[in-house]
Amino acid sequence: MGRSYRARSVAIGVATLAVMLAAVGAACVAGRWAGLGAALLAGALFQPVHRLARRAADRLLDGRTADVRALAATARQRLQQGDPHSGLRAILALLCASLPVTGAAVELDDHVVQTGTLPATATPVSLERHGEPVGRLLLGAYTGRGAPGRVTTRVLAALLPALADAAHAVRLAGTLQREHERASALRAQERRRLGRDLHDGLGQSLSGLAMSIHAARLAARTAPEQAEALFMRLLSAMEEVTIEVGRLVDGAPPPQLAELGLLKAIEALVGSPLSSGGGDLEGLPPAVELAVYRIVQEAVTNAHRHAAATSVTVAAERCQDRLRVRVRDDGRGLPAQPPSGIGLRSMRERAAELGGCCVIRHAEGGGTVVEVDLPL
Repeated sequence: MGRSYRARSVAIGVATLAVMLAAVGAACVAGRWAGLGAALLAGALFQPVHRLARRAADRLLDGRTADVRALAATARQRLQQGDPHSGLRAILALLCASLPVTGAAVELDDHVVQTGTLPATATPVSLERHGEPVGRLLLGAYTGRGAPGRVTTRVLAALLPALADAAHAVRLAGTLQREHERASALRAQERRRLGRDLHDGLGQSLSGLAMSIHAARLAARTAPEQAEALFMRLLSAMEEVTIEVGRLVDGAPPPQLAELGLLKAIEALVGSPLSSGGGDLEGLPPAVELAVYRIVQEAVTNAHRHAAATSVTVAAERCQDRLRVRVRDDGRGLPAQPPSGIGLRSMRERAAELGGCCVIRHAEGGGTVVEVDLPL
């Protein structure tokens, strides 16, 4: 016989026994009013006796009883007492305490929250909130007598809504955490971009201003007219620096690159024609153009400022879906312990962000070579 059929049989048997006892009492007591009182007493006792019989049957068959109202209230209380993850674990523990199962778990998008032990093939139950799937409940092995029946159904009906709410809250918390991490990563990326641009653009403009001021100061002693011309150029350079600051804030490319294009802009940096090893250097992606320009700019500046180079050559080659750029100078070369400053780090980071690489090494015969390989 089925488990629920046996439970109903016990309950009906107990209720029938109560009615029979009442009938016997009525037969033993003379008088119509006494019989009527016994019948009323049997009717009043039917519902309490039925509830007691049902709980007794549940305990007999499952080893425990289930008060669904108390379960639902306890689940709501546990969900409100802590964070979403702890609330979900608390409701799972309540489920395992109310059902004869080895364990239970809730399977979400990217992880599983589990209490107890689960077999290799757990019983899945869909969790839905307002008709939208939010996860799956996995039930462990059933350890009660017979097959799962009314107690299991009532417990699941009482706890599934709370489990669905908890799973939904955990998913929302996970989404918020991922968005927070994404925003933090974007802020860090923007700070790195601004730091590189300040170093590569504004820093070099200010260095040029410092050299011009020094030249004007020396000329003011011996050639006032020449000094006057230098100071006028300084004023123009200061206006360009102001424009450069606004461009950095907006994230716009340097004006030389926008006005001249990559080829002419690099030739203006180097002061000599660019050697092309093959392929068309026009129509490159804007991000690639900016990275190449900034890397070459940093390499040329380092060659003149730190390596005392007298000449710098730049060669570029476009081959199918790759762009290779090579910058070589005739300076003193890299020191034994190259500094880990923002300039060298900036060149490597710019190439890495595009899926390429930047290698800085000693050149044969002296000097330094900067080699850049970028995908297109």
